[in-house]
Amino acid sequence: MSRMAGKILLVGSVSLSSAEEVFRTSAAYLGPYVSSLPDGETGARALWIGYLARDVYDGHPDFETIQRLPDSRAWAAPEPASKWRFRIRPGVTAPRITTGYAAFALDSYALFARLRDQGVIPRHVRFQVCLPSSGSAFITYFENPADWPVMTAAYEDAFRRDIERLLATIPANDLVIQIDICPELRDILHALPWSPRRDGKFEETVAAVGRLAALVPEAVLLGLHWCYGTLGGWPMARIEDLELCTRLTNASVQVIRRPVDYVHMPVLRQAGEEYFAPLRALAIGGATRLYLGLLHHTDGLDGARARAAIARRHTNADFGVASVCGYGRLSADDTRKAFEIHRDAARAL
Repeated sequence: MSRMAGKILLVGSVSLSSAEEVFRTSAAYLGPYVSSLPDGETGARALWIGYLARDVYDGHPDFETIQRLPDSRAWAAPEPASKWRFRIRPGVTAPRITTGYAAFALDSYALFARLRDQGVIPRHVRFQVCLPSSGSAFITYFENPADWPVMTAAYEDAFRRDIERLLATIPANDLVIQIDICPELRDILHALPWSPRRDGKFEETVAAVGRLAALVPEAVLLGLHWCYGTLGGWPMARIEDLELCTRLTNASVQVIRRPVDYVHMPVLRQAGEEYFAPLRALAIGGATRLYLGLLHHTDGLDGARARAAIARRHTNADFGVASVCGYGRLSADDTRKAFEIHRDAARAL
């Protein structure tokens, strides 16, 4: 049985004003139905990896900023001509980066613990920290593949230090680490214009996820979020079915030598039998909880019921449900609808 028992997974970002508002709102709607709560990635992290470009890579002494996104632009668009672009400076072989993620998480955990002590957050709920995978952290911005091995090593070292810093304060049995894997999926599907076509992208992604997972102690819950991106509209790459997510999951749980407590896969609103059919090949065992991102605030509980019914015909897994991705760019009204559909689905499905 998975240690991640909650019916609902909040994937990560939430379009609210602060971590406190995220915790209070999430707990009010979903407290009985979740195993963990994230802080919503508010403030500087609201644009996900846009935070790394603006606050970590730009101005770093080991990197050269080739193209800076104007301050007037709200986010880093995916097209090469309208996003942040960097390269490693000549002669730099081992850059050291500090992501800042641990500092954000520790501030949020102090708030999380206080609200839990006050009874706002249920006692059983863990604190969830969502961190980009290695490639997700840089391949959007560092377009030269020759830089990627160096950046991979630099990010993995930063990830290790973030985990160590978190565990110096947060008890391992109170923590969930979710690895968010996004541009790598688009790269496997040849949807990154600057990435040369080559064999081995799938295997490289699995190996990199495995190395990050090995840095997370077994007492900490571990989740994998396979993501197709939302910038400019979801998905950012064409999804035919769950074949790639299933194949990535099967390969990852084989490589990772510790429990993978949950896996999240996104689901198209119009998903039919053929979309879910690859789940018949899913080989995760009872220790790994499957969360299907079949909740769409645009078609309510009826749509979620229909998609869940189809999914059940293709998997014996006792799956939980979630949105397709984070909700960092929703309007206030749509954010309310999203929480309502999560709550209603937890009660009904």
